[in-house]
Amino acid sequence: TRFFDIVVFGTEIPGLTPADRVRKWTTPIRYKVAGAGGAEWRPVIQRHAATLTGLTGISYQEMGPKEAGENLVIMLVPRDKMSEAGALVEKDPNKLRAVVNGTRGGCYFLSYSKEDRIVYAAVVANVEGPKPMLEHCLLEEMTQMMGLPNDSDRVSPSMFNDSERHMALTPGDVALVKALYDP
Repeated sequence: TRFFDIVVFGTEIPGLTPADRVRKWTTPIRYKVAGAGGAEWRPVIQRHAATLTGLTGISYQEMGPKEAGENLVIMLVPRDKMSEAGALVEKDPNKLRAVVNGTRGGCYFLSYSKEDRIVYAAVVANVEGPKPMLEHCLLEEMTQMMGLPNDSDRVSPSMFNDSERHMALTPGDVALVKALYDP
């Protein structure tokens, strides 16, 4: 329960207000992949989406580039374009600066909610980094945008610990995701 409190209600980004309630998706996630390397990373994204669907019951459906109605966009961009990509979604430059500055250069996510329902999210990942780092980043940010936004060195072993690099969710991470999505 301590880890759940840290990951669901905490924030490591200075200037951002911690969550005051549980927030999670209640509708299917309709996503698009944008930017360089989408075709190469599509199987990894699909694998992570399948893992998260299995844990949450929330389905993922990839949309075509000309289809409208996505509620998640995954942007694979060079490091020097990460802020620019985030600005396509986040209109508050102070919030975007806080989020980007709070990353270690690999990736970040933005999510938007109405009361307790997450309604839109974006994942921005540095496509120029080492492939294992990008795979880790995609899993971490896709998991966090499900309603588990915080990282902390106090949560270990975990995907939510920036001092550790896991290529799969740990048993503790699985418990956190399942607890959040338990009816």
